[in-house]
Amino acid sequence: EIKDGYLYGRGAIDDKGMGVAELVVLLQLKRANLPLARDVILLLEADEEAGGKFGIEFLVENHLDKIKAEFVLNEGGRIITDPNNSKNVRFIGVQNTEKVPYNVRLVATGTSGHASVPLKDNCIFALSKALEKISAWQPPVKLNPTTKAFFKGLAKDEKFPKSFFLKNLDTPLIGKFCSGLVAKSDPILNSTMRNSISPTLLNGGIRSNVIPSQAEVTLNVRLLPDENIKDFVQELQKVIGEDPRVKIVYDSSPHPHTPASPTDNELFQAMEEVGKKLSPEAVTVPLMSTGATDASHLRAKGIPTYGILPFPLDDNDLGRMHGQDERLHLDDLEYGIKYMYEVVSWVCKAN
Repeated sequence: EIKDGYLYGRGAIDDKGMGVAELVVLLQLKRANLPLARDVILLLEADEEAGGKFGIEFLVENHLDKIKAEFVLNEGGRIITDPNNSKNVRFIGVQNTEKVPYNVRLVATGTSGHASVPLKDNCIFALSKALEKISAWQPPVKLNPTTKAFFKGLAKDEKFPKSFFLKNLDTPLIGKFCSGLVAKSDPILNSTMRNSISPTLLNGGIRSNVIPSQAEVTLNVRLLPDENIKDFVQELQKVIGEDPRVKIVYDSSPHPHTPASPTDNELFQAMEEVGKKLSPEAVTVPLMSTGATDASHLRAKGIPTYGILPFPLDDNDLGRMHGQDERLHLDDLEYGIKYMYEVVSWVCKAN
C-alpha cells in the first residue's frame, strides 16, 4: 500500500526494496545500452532468514560457476542519517564482515510434582537464576579492523564528548568508561563492540498445576568474527556458575571462515565516490553488521562481498523492520536506485 509518500508492506525495507532496486538497475543498464567491461549477474533467492540452506548455501555448493563474480553487492549495510533531519545523510556504512550466529540452549532439570506442594529444586527457578546472571553480564569490548575504522569514521562527525568516547573504546584505563557510555546510548553500537546474547525462546511445563521436570531457554548468540564458540561457552559457564541442574547445550560445529572483504578495490572506491556525489557531507565507512546475511557464504568461497541498504532511513523507520507498519519512503527508494545504478555502472562500464 502506498500512503502519504510511503510504500507500506512486509519486506519494504528487508529486503524486497533492495531486490526491486537491483532489478531496476539491471533494466536501466540494458535500456541505456551501456558498454560493459564486466558481466552483471542478478541473483534473487530465498531462505536468507533461516540461514540460507535452501538458497545461497545450495547455490554456492552446486552452482558456483553460474554466480561466481569479482565482486558482490548485497544487503547488510546501512545509510545513517542525521537524527534531526532524515534527508541529511551522515554516513554510508558498507558491510564487509558480519557477526556469526549460534543458538545456545540452557536446559534446567528438577523434581516434578503437584504445584500445590512447592519444591525448592523447581527447574524454572534454577533457569531464572541463570538468566539473571547472564542479564547482568557484559562481554568485553573487542574491536577488529572493520569496527575500528567504523568508530573512527563516526567520531569525525560527532562533537565532544561523544567523539572522545568513540575514539577511546578500547583505550587502557578509560576504555571501559567510554564504551559503557556508548553502549547505553545505542544498542546497535553496543552489539558492534562485543559478543552478544539475546534470550529468544522459552519452553517449560505442560499444565498450570504441574511442576515441570525440565525447562529450557534458547539464547541467540552473535559472535564477533574469528571468535570461537567453545571459548565463549566456557565464559558463559563461568557466568552462570556450576549449578548441576543447569546444562549448556550447543552445536560446536565450526562455521566457515569468512574473512572481511577488502576496502582497497574498485567497488569500494566506487561506493565512496558515489556517496560523495549523492551526499557530499557523507563519509563512507566499512561496517560489521550485527545480523547475519547471505554474504558469509560468498566470502567463504573467496568472493569479496559488500552489503548496503541504500535507503536513507531514520531510526523510526529502521525500527519498523520485521515489525509493525514496515515502510519505505518513495524518495528514499529513488535515492537507493540511483545509488545502486551509479555504483554498478561506475565499476562495470567500459573505458
